[in-house]
Amino acid sequence: MKAAVYYENGGPEVIRYEAVPYPAAKGAVIGMTRGAAVATDFLKKNVEINVIMPISWRRMTTLMGPEVENAMKRDSPPERVAPVVAWLAHPDVSCNGEIFAVGGGHFARVFIGETRGYGRPAKDLSIEEVQDQFAQAMHIEPFTIPKDALDEAGLHEVSVDRSAVYQFIA
Repeated sequence: MKAAVYYENGGPEVIRYEAVPYPAAKGAVIGMTRGAAVATDFLKKNVEINVIMPISWRRMTTLMGPEVENAMKRDSPPERVAPVVAWLAHPDVSCNGEIFAVGGGHFARVFIGETRGYGRPAKDLSIEEVQDQFAQAMHIEPFTIPKDALDEAGLHEVSVDRSAVYQFIA
């Protein structure tokens, strides 16, 4: 199956549909992890749920050709991911709903942040204003890392009672 993206200047740019499901599935896992973490916090369950994005050799790597496969086998075997997985399962770890990139002897927190952006509280935006202020919205500093959607709503002129939302979790 293929998908086509058309540009103003003429013909279509064909992209491979096969490239879409894998990152979409990763995004779903991240969303489910963060949602489950909020639920465990609210329900006061002693469970912490985190996700890793492993960068290691696996069967799928063979589809990338022998050069990539050999490099991944050499530099990023699965056993280089295991120590981070083990640490995240340790009782001394107190993080919940976090994302970690792990592989090849390296690990790092991955986060979804929100920039200060642009806004005029309780005012409608015009498309021209969005165009004029778009660079400000795209600027990555400063940023905030909201814990959940309610934290994100708190960054704006929106007042949401947490108990109204938590009733859907219990």
